[in-house]
Amino acid sequence: VFYPCLCCFYSVIQQTANQRAVLSITETPSLYPPTPEYCCPVVLSYYFSALSSQLCSRNLRVSRVSPVGKEYGKADSRWLVSDPTIVSLEILTVVLGSLLALLLIHAVLNDKYYRHFLQITLCVCELYGGWMTFCPDWLLGSPHLNTSNPLYLWIYLVFFNGLWVLVPILLLVQSWFVLKGLHGVRGDSTSSHRKKL
Repeated sequence: VFYPCLCCFYSVIQQTANQRAVLSITETPSLYPPTPEYCCPVVLSYYFSALSSQLCSRNLRVSRVSPVGKEYGKADSRWLVSDPTIVSLEILTVVLGSLLALLLIHAVLNDKYYRHFLQITLCVCELYGGWMTFCPDWLLGSPHLNTSNPLYLWIYLVFFNGLWVLVPILLLVQSWFVLKGLHGVRGDSTSSHRKKL
């Protein structure tokens, strides 16, 4: 969820920044259509969850998995079968995560008051999804994870999945400081109001 959210967010921000140089002060930029960077992970998640739920079987034929799924399946074999944990998390990602990501992009672009609420919610959902993806397998001794190949271990499993941990943590820290600053401003105005009384 975070990759599509960030890619779409940064592409929209970049387009918005370029447009603001041209726009007058009274005009507001509109929400741009999602870029391919946003659409690709959402489509892949939808493809995986829809295909897995249609077959209703733990024996998903490898020939029907997308090429990206086949490649990642070399590192985590659960992506080559209809693993119930993975399918349920991908359904949640497609439905809830994508909606929250789009709402967050809208909130950021239009400076809405609920931006950090959505950002915190999406970060927690992503961190929880990552935990629920890997923790059950770790508890079983990682039978589905290929840790013997350094490429699959360090690039596919650690680096790429580490991004799903690092980015939400950075966004949570950002929201923390913004909310802390707002609380400080509120505290200053409350104390000055009390002094006037």
